[in-house]
Amino acid sequence: MTAVSGVAVGPGAAAVEAYLACLDSADHPAAVGLALGLLDVGASVPARHLVSYLHQTGPDAVLRRRRDVVQFALRAVTPPEAEADQFAAAVGHLVDALAAAIRVGDPQLLLDHTTWQADLLAARDGGRGPLLDAVLAACGTVLADHPRACDHLRWAREMQGRAPC
Repeated sequence: MTAVSGVAVGPGAAAVEAYLACLDSADHPAAVGLALGLLDVGASVPARHLVSYLHQTGPDAVLRRRRDVVQFALRAVTPPEAEADQFAAAVGHLVDALAAAIRVGDPQLLLDHTTWQADLLAARDGGRGPLLDAVLAACGTVLADHPRACDHLRWAREMQGRAPC
């Protein structure tokens, strides 16, 4: 379990434990709700922990890795040189959609984006092929230390009929 120093006993201890359990189980919307409740009763340590936790694993952390994801996907897929810029932009948009899905707590946003990309590939290339799956796998590889990103990517791959990352 995640540890927060200074809040182990007292009237807010049960709420703090519930809050930390939500963080550990990746139930971030519930953790945010509990943190706001703790703030209302004057408990500030968990809120500071939440800010730090979200900074490390939230949408901004994913966006900070955007360039890494794009570069890794370019190496993994090696598109034709004439299409490399367009491909890099598409991967960047996918990372943006992932960050947006994490920010609002709705993985359906990522699925809608990947479905749109898959439909676009099908119309352009005559089939969905392994390209989208390779891009999602590349994202999962680079963002492996971001649990919410991996959860969203895994779900999007499963919903696209692909193996989870």
